[in-house]
Amino acid sequence: MQKDELVNRALRNMGYTVFPFWSQDILKNLPKVINQIELFLETRRVFR
Repeated sequence: MQKDELVNRALRNMGYTVFPFWSQDILKNLPKVINQIELFLETRRVFR
């Protein structure tokens, strides 16, 4: 977990947005994952 935090922090510092999805979450519940990403994108668009 500590390595994950370091990698996530580095990615954020480079301007990336990190979504904490496990591969099993994506495989089992793709619509929910897509909805969360779309919600993020819509929210980001409103505040730009």
